[in-house]
Amino acid sequence: MQGVKTLGFVRLEIPCPECGKASLQLLRDAVDNDVFTCPSCGKSIDLTTTDWRGFLEHAADFYGRINEAAAAKTPK
Repeated sequence: MQGVKTLGFVRLEIPCPECGKASLQLLRDAVDNDVFTCPSCGKSIDLTTTDWRGFLEHAADFYGRINEAAAAKTPK
């Protein structure tokens, strides 16, 4: 086993500013995309704002560190 790839499994609740409903998205998808479409109302949600980018970068860094720690403890 080569370590746990948590970034691919972490899900975030992304709230829609239009309809207020939240939907789950993979963290890696949110990091890799600038816009997410609400599955309930179809409104585009901008993930490029300072708040979203800061949060997503922090979350990706956090889970990246978990991956590194898990890989370091995994027997080769």
